[in-house]
Amino acid sequence: MQGILLAAGFGRRFQTEANIEQDKLLVNLPNQQSILFQSASSLIEALPNSIAVIQPQQIFRKKILEDLGYQIIESEQAKDGMGCAIADAIRVSQDADGWLIALADMPWITTELIQQLCAGVTDGAAVVAPRFNGKRGQPVAFGAAWKNALADLTGDVGARAILQTAEIRWVDWHDASIHQDVDVSSDLVG
Repeated sequence: MQGILLAAGFGRRFQTEANIEQDKLLVNLPNQQSILFQSASSLIEALPNSIAVIQPQQIFRKKILEDLGYQIIESEQAKDGMGCAIADAIRVSQDADGWLIALADMPWITTELIQQLCAGVTDGAAVVAPRFNGKRGQPVAFGAAWKNALADLTGDVGARAILQTAEIRWVDWHDASIHQDVDVSSDLVG
């Protein structure tokens, strides 16, 4: 299973709301770890061969991710949206037996959850996602049969179209961490 961390976003909503220019993924959480470090640590602990997608100018993100052991993809196309970032990662990991796609602004995702999602991909056609109170969350794991569909993604909606039509295997999760991302500064408390 290939881990993919999507870390190429701009974070404009956070910057506008907080009236700052600081990169939101570099902002520290209450535990004094950056959002990026905490999100990236959980994924690479569960899937040590993980890939991170960033934009070429995101040098501070690149340093954190390299220090954690990520393979870095500097994607020019990522500026056009999450779908482009996913497609770039799939193209460099075509031989994987599946992919777990995680978002860098979701620092409360645990290694345990990632492992459960990966374990649920028991065949190439599987799509495995967590849910809490009946609502789908992140991250999502895809079996190998989804390679072409993922590699063909474009735009800023990620794999949403796939998830709307695929039969999903559910991992029922015990809390709302699977829904909690950091979009504005008030989200930092988890």
